Amino acid sequence: MNIEEEIKRQYDEGVAKVHRVYDIFKDFFGEDKVDLQNMYTLQEVKDRLAEDNIGDYISFLKLPFHGSKLSEIEAKTFNSLNSEDQESILKAVNICTEICAGDAEDALFILVWFPSVRITNENDRHVDIKDLYAKVHVSFTGTMISTFSLNRATYTILHMSNNYMHSHVSSIPRDNYIYFQHPCTGDGPINYTMDSLNSTFDADLWNLFCLELAKYVTVESLAGFPYQKLETLSISNMREIDSNNFEIQKTLPRVWTSLHNEAGTLVTSGLFKEFMLYAIASNKIEYGYSQGGYTLGMSYFNFAITVSNLFIEWYNKKYNECVESAHPLPTFRGLTSNGTILPCKVGGKKLYSDFSSALANSFLEDVGKHMCTFKGKDIKINISDLTELPKDYSYILHPSLIGFFAWRLMETINFEYGNKNREYASGNKATEGRRYL
Repeated sequence: MNIEEEIKRQYDEGVAKVHRVYDIFKDFFGEDKVDLQNMYTLQEVKDRLAEDNIGDYISFLKLPFHGSKLSEIEAKTFNSLNSEDQESILKAVNICTEICAGDAEDALFILVWFPSVRITNENDRHVDIKDLYAKVHVSFTGTMISTFSLNRATYTILHMSNNYMHSHVSSIPRDNYIYFQHPCTGDGPINYTMDSLNSTFDADLWNLFCLELAKYVTVESLAGFPYQKLETLSISNMREIDSNNFEIQKTLPRVWTSLHNEAGTLVTSGLFKEFMLYAIASNKIEYGYSQGGYTLGMSYFNFAITVSNLFIEWYNKKYNECVESAHPLPTFRGLTSNGTILPCKVGGKKLYSDFSSALANSFLEDVGKHMCTFKGKDIKINISDLTELPKDYSYILHPSLIGFFAWRLMETINFEYGNKNREYASGNKATEGRRYL
């Protein structure tokens, strides 16, 4: 046996099988929608044979040796073996197939791009998604390796906030966007096709798989217990902010105490005190008197709107004063990203906050992250409606900050003005009449 010719023969045979599979995908999906990646060249195969130990790419179960001989062979490179041992290995396995199988991340695969997909379930509910990718690993024998996996490049704010990639995928891999996940395939016919392709090359089966894959990505099977249901996803994240959300806060909420400026400097509680003094001095807050104490003389809706407008008015002035200082205030994005101010909609004297939209700015850090490479192009994470967020929304202070403001306001006016028997000792301390609501 001519060793070099046999290696080339095995390589050419494998390449031919892979390209037959690739041609099937191109014919079905279109050449612009599929990409073959991680294909080893013949020279790369030869480099592995010269540099890597045989045990790095061939399982000991496939090697035609036993005992100490097996251990010895595994620890050597292919090129360092004598011609007899090389020939034995080449007769036992397709060495090119073994090398090109690689690890799951490095193995040869075909990437299928679905620019837009409408996913529909049995209840005729649907959702439209963009830039879905399917990864299918192929061996040098023309068989499928394991199952296919999915990933996605373009999302909406709603899908990001609901952790929705596809109904049959558990989550969005925000900590590692390059990670393709195996979807749940239930007991559908695609499983039988994949099982067959795992053991044999069959052009007709590959055509059938392409058909089933194209169908699979468009279906949410309720009978198959999807990870994410369209019925849940389609429910708006808008929630009414009413008195149930308006809770008295006796300490400055964490949403403020964790706020940093662009330089990473923590915003101090004293700054909120400045705002409170500004708001009180504006005389725009209405008060009432009931059962011997002062109360708010306005509805929660009017109070929330008034305080929020005062905050924005004060903050703009304060921000402009500090813009050139060593410790500038957080930007608008900083206020929204940590939830200090929330986007909301006003309707019928009620406030509706989209808490997922409040998180939208936190998604900004994900935009532009690498997801995959397709036909030599860097595919990056995109959130299609992120730039549209400010157009339809008004902004209010976070309910916890409004609650804290109300607590300190009532504490102040009832201490200062609610003392019916205000008597001061030599130390200027109130001895009677201190009241709180």
